[in-house]
Amino acid sequence: MFQSRGLISAVFAVALLCPPSARADITEDFANAVAAEAAAAAAGTDLRKIPDDAIEGIMFRPQGRLVAIDDKLMMLAPGSKIRDLNNRIIMPSAITAPVNVRYTVDQYAHVHLVWLMGGDVELPEKNKGNPAEN
Repeated sequence: MFQSRGLISAVFAVALLCPPSARADITEDFANAVAAEAAAAAAGTDLRKIPDDAIEGIMFRPQGRLVAIDDKLMMLAPGSKIRDLNNRIIMPSAITAPVNVRYTVDQYAHVHLVWLMGGDVELPEKNKGNPAEN
């Protein structure tokens, strides 16, 4: 809540420095964005924009830039991003156990964007260990 008030104060402080015509546009755009986010949250929709072509898998704890997803050992792309359930960017080291994910790869087949998904992880018997540690 405190962060929200800080953001609101910052937006309105910037708006006050603008000409009156721009001030109205800034405050209206901000109010529309807040209303849209509140409506989405009330409807229970996911605010994350995950592409339809994102691949589903189970990701194991990364080892440096190596990451194992399902039975494939891949590299994290430079500038890759991992987002948690609240759409916050997290460090790869924050993943300590296998987790359901959706991910995209770049043109070099490196893991580019990762979205953590909820739910229980069901590992096949052959995948009980982290392939990146072997």
